[in-house]
Amino acid sequence: MAIAAIVVATAATAQELEPALIIMKDGAVTSQTFLTDIDSIVFKPVLPYGVMINNVIWATRNVDAPGVFANSPEDPGKFYKWNIRIGYPATGSINKENWQIKSPDGFDSWQKIFDPSPEGWRLPSLYEVESLLDDRKVKSEWIFQNGVPGRKFTDIATGNNIFLPAAGIIHDEKGSREVGISGNYWIDDTKRTILLPFPTTVFYRYQLFFNSYSAPSTTSYRKEYGYSFRCVAE
Repeated sequence: MAIAAIVVATAATAQELEPALIIMKDGAVTSQTFLTDIDSIVFKPVLPYGVMINNVIWATRNVDAPGVFANSPEDPGKFYKWNIRIGYPATGSINKENWQIKSPDGFDSWQKIFDPSPEGWRLPSLYEVESLLDDRKVKSEWIFQNGVPGRKFTDIATGNNIFLPAAGIIHDEKGSREVGISGNYWIDDTKRTILLPFPTTVFYRYQLFFNSYSAPSTTSYRKEYGYSFRCVAE
């Protein structure tokens, strides 16, 4: 489908002409405005795999290998540990040496150098995830999309939607668990530092969590676990 912008002369009165900007799609006029009402025109590239929901452009699929989107919205992609640019497989066991790599200390946000997002994308902030969970503007429902369980988020005003597969979580090199039961997605905000009854202080980070029987929410969990990665546009 083609979209064209054409500048023409439109009659303002019987005696004078005023130039107008006419937007056309597939040969039909979709909108028009007089050039005297415009102070600038900006053309922005459209990101592939992106859809706007509640004023945030979300990717329609998870990240697979660093810099690459998964093949389909139902594909779980890879799992990632906090601030580590290594994608861990959604099925099977994990290379023990790769899994034992620790997240770097001293960072409260996901550093660009470690970000596996494709070009033009990044990890969502807490504010952006909360906008996705705003039930006044976005409908959330547990569905099976092409046989894959997960959460569908639909912009009530536009009908735009994304599907987040319930890919589960990775606790250790044994691989993923809770597949088809829960979804766990990184958020680029620190929630709190918690001292647990373990030998060392364990840092927790925000994540988007959902399952089949409760509303999706933001929570915190251990940064050394592997979660799914869904991006928003920069």
